[in-house]
Amino acid sequence: MQRNTLLEPNNFIPQWEAGGEEKKEVSATLKALRQKYDKTHKKFLLKQQELKDLQHQYEKAGEEEMFLKEDKDSKECLKSETKENFETLENEHAFEKLT
Repeated sequence: MQRNTLLEPNNFIPQWEAGGEEKKEVSATLKALRQKYDKTHKKFLLKQQELKDLQHQYEKAGEEEMFLKEDKDSKECLKSETKENFETLENEHAFEKLT
């Protein structure tokens, strides 16, 4: 059985010669590509927004870390001062007890 192919010169389809079917195929392919691009672009925008949110959270965490370090340092300083004052008071109390 012989098959007709598009390469045979006797195979004539008027719409294809005028380009009607080809235009439809190209249009459908371009539409599919546009839709795929739109989906990809939306995903990109969402990921970009997530990245910005993560960067903002990272910066905020860095600021909180600095604040906590400063707070810790000030508390340690206050603790050492309190300890020194306590030792001084103990020494004075012991001296007063002797006298």
